[in-house]
Amino acid sequence: MSDKTQDCFDDSAENIVKELRATFREEAYELLAELESALLELEKNPGDQEQIGRAFRAMHTIKGSGGACEFVDIVAFTHDLETLFDKVRSGRVRDAV
Repeated sequence: MSDKTQDCFDDSAENIVKELRATFREEAYELLAELESALLELEKNPGDQEQIGRAFRAMHTIKGSGGACEFVDIVAFTHDLETLFDKVRSGRVRDAV
């Protein structure tokens, strides 16, 4: 591969990463709003499985998208939250929410 072709490839890959991360930010804001809404509903009714599922799905999507963008800290943090909510969802942990 020539230097010029390599430079073009590097610029293209860099632009793809920038676009992917911009999309992640937009999606993350929406997912955080969804998560907040689910958590507020859970505050009113802690056993609401639908809201537990909403919260879990929002976290799961943030984790997956964060992983695609190589946001290691976001992935680790949401993985821990997702693990807790999986236990809540399955009934292995009560009153954690």
